[in-house]
Amino acid sequence: MNEAFVRLLIQAIGPTTPAYFSDSVENGDYHWVNDLPTDWLGKGIVADLAYVYQRDGQFSGYVFDLEHTWCLIRMEFAEYVVLGCPSSMAERVVSNLKFKFI
Repeated sequence: MNEAFVRLLIQAIGPTTPAYFSDSVENGDYHWVNDLPTDWLGKGIVADLAYVYQRDGQFSGYVFDLEHTWCLIRMEFAEYVVLGCPSSMAERVVSNLKFKFI
């Protein structure tokens, strides 16, 4: 993954789409609260993926929309993400990212 891929993914999902970002201590991506590592949940928009990727060099563990119709999951210690979504969104993502299936 690189920043160009992240920008394409943002455009495919929709940059102004409201989204939640979260991760956990188990995944090794946590915030400090009262001097203890803790799971976290933040609200933003899909365009915030670019900021998170630039800041952390990876996606949050989970990114999902407010209606829970799609979820982007970063696999721990992996260089890929999994997107669970309706087929209409998958087709848009595939065409925007110019994936080719063999």
